[in-house]
Amino acid sequence: MKEPVLPIDPDLLVRPLHLAGPGSGTDDMIAALADHFGWRLHSTPHADPILRSPQQMAWLGRRFDFFGDSPGWEVAFSNPMWTREPWSVDFDDATPGEIPATVLSALAHRLEHSPGQAFHPAPGWEGALAVLREGGWALGQRDGHDVLLAPDRLAALTRSLHDEGAPTVLTSAAASGTWKVTFSPHAPGFLLHSAAAALLRPAVRSADQVPAAHRERMSVEPLPPLPGPRVLVSPRYLAGPGARRPQPPSPSALWRATGPGKVVSSCGRVRVEGKPEDGLLAWVRPHPLDFNAEWRASFTPNTPGEITDAWLDFLTDSVAADLDLGTEATFIQDADMTLGEAVEPLLSAGWSAYSDTTCLRLVAPGGYASASIPHGRAKDFPRTTTAEALASSLRWGADFAATGAPGRWHADLSGRTPTHLVRALAAAVADPDPLPRDSGRIPKQLLTSVRFAAASPELSPTAAASRVRSLHAAPPAHTAPTSPQRSPGPTDLSARRAARTR
Repeated sequence: MKEPVLPIDPDLLVRPLHLAGPGSGTDDMIAALADHFGWRLHSTPHADPILRSPQQMAWLGRRFDFFGDSPGWEVAFSNPMWTREPWSVDFDDATPGEIPATVLSALAHRLEHSPGQAFHPAPGWEGALAVLREGGWALGQRDGHDVLLAPDRLAALTRSLHDEGAPTVLTSAAASGTWKVTFSPHAPGFLLHSAAAALLRPAVRSADQVPAAHRERMSVEPLPPLPGPRVLVSPRYLAGPGARRPQPPSPSALWRATGPGKVVSSCGRVRVEGKPEDGLLAWVRPHPLDFNAEWRASFTPNTPGEITDAWLDFLTDSVAADLDLGTEATFIQDADMTLGEAVEPLLSAGWSAYSDTTCLRLVAPGGYASASIPHGRAKDFPRTTTAEALASSLRWGADFAATGAPGRWHADLSGRTPTHLVRALAAAVADPDPLPRDSGRIPKQLLTSVRFAAASPELSPTAAASRVRSLHAAPPAHTAPTSPQRSPGPTDLSARRAARTR
């Protein structure tokens, strides 16, 4: 059979990912761990130099062909006190690089912001099952194993039905033979969930990186050109930081400036502070000196400013309504909204969800962003299903994380955060409106996961002022007479807050 002729474009979109070959993902993975997450070379007397995490809990090293296994990479984890079961994930060299890159960035991000989540020995089959079945993978059983088969039957995810000590294995056809990723029994579920999400997105490859053995089974097309140097990017959680860092609200009747980058609410119970090196922090208390009932919000410096602006708008509306109505909705944890209602904006945006023993976990399409919210049922309900978690009341706050975007970012709402403000953050992250960015700053590995549109050219201050004057000079359009505009009363503020948090 004659080989298909490949396009001559320098970058190609290749589907499915499991047949795309390794690409340059290994180099990207190591560079990301060293440059973005602070992993450093560490020598041991019994092994070659390896990369070790700043927390001294995880390390990445080469796995050589000593026992008949294919050479590759292994990431291993144990806490310094050895009070938890260690675990590992092995990647063959022929594995598409997007899979280890996604898994390792998810691990590095959790170790930096929520290290306790790496301790939980959940194999994560349910999350991976939900993601891959949405992508057309079929579940079956064979030889005492659950087997998820790709639509072309050239990739499979397998776990034992009877042996809890057996690994979960992802395998597929390589250019020659097969490649394999092995998750040990105690590997946390969010890693397998992230790997499954990565499998459903296309790969970016040069023509010489496309395996000749699979070209007739693959979809190969030129990478669409960017519409210009300035583009509109969606989804916004992958757009990366904008021209400015997250900033506190501007001084107003509600917000009083107390110093550079610091504001406090007129009631004295909400403080917001922005620092270039620390990002944005907010402290909220029912009473100014009530430290025990405080809840906090934090956004790292590289959080897209549009996300923090949107959430601060919700916070401002909530505080204003409480002041006008004499209520305490901003300051006291409520039980009127279920966890499922709090994360509904993410679920509607296509994020997949599953429950482990402690949290509801969500992963965005493509695996580059994730979120987790404790469901508070672990002690009495260790086998909480996703449906049960979604129906639970939100007890302990939320933890939102995103990885892989230019300038990775993290946002966190602590325990006692009122549920309508948790939902507000989910809505700000899932907002479908695109953000203007410089196209040259979008990493190549994200080009398959973001959408672009041409952005209007930025105007100089003089040109912008001229446009405003021309609009004001235009004759008004004919409209029907209306009643005089009135100032919003307490009912209007309450309705506005309710509308923005639905």
